[in-house]
Amino acid sequence: MVEKLASFCGSEEPLGRCLQRQGLITPAALAKLFRHQLQTGLYSLFALESGQFSFLPNVPMPYREMTGLSKGATAAVLEALQQLKLEQRPEKDLPEPDSCFWRTSTELPLFKLSALEWGILEQVSPSRKLTALAQALGADLLEVRYACARLAKLGLISPCEGPAASRLELSKSIAEEVNPEPVRERLGARVPGLQDEGGPVKPSLVSRLATLLKGMREK
Repeated sequence: MVEKLASFCGSEEPLGRCLQRQGLITPAALAKLFRHQLQTGLYSLFALESGQFSFLPNVPMPYREMTGLSKGATAAVLEALQQLKLEQRPEKDLPEPDSCFWRTSTELPLFKLSALEWGILEQVSPSRKLTALAQALGADLLEVRYACARLAKLGLISPCEGPAASRLELSKSIAEEVNPEPVRERLGARVPGLQDEGGPVKPSLVSRLATLLKGMREK
């Protein structure tokens, strides 16, 4: 079937791009295949301690094996080294598949994140387990656990602990950083400085208050 479909593609057109143009493969599936090619064909080489290689000139391009997607050489090397470092950690140190995380801040991170880490940051929820998160992102569960471990180390997400109600309250605290008006209505009569004659509550003040309340709950 693939050989028959390939006959409709150009002689120098990547098969993946051709199949996507014909509506036979989704962009998400093509991206997943590209990540698998990087994993098996490039990233695994960084785990080798020694070896030999040679360059062969005038080798025809394997268009029937290409997805049509690309990644810069520097980005690919950095991602491979980063993944190698993570894979050296024992799997027992990774978050459990049924664990949940919450985003500690709605501000944009200052760190350079991968596409998977951005996806986790956007879809992580105190009510969503990592198994469901991996399924929603169309990613490998182990890769999601590695990415969550790194995001947690950077302080961008935090594991949920305690009753579900407490986790939902933490999520509301972060949501209120974006829309602080409900906090003004509940706390304005008791917290000095929140009932000024004009102007909205500063998000930074609400963020500090949420952090303080979280610390009190943990104690």
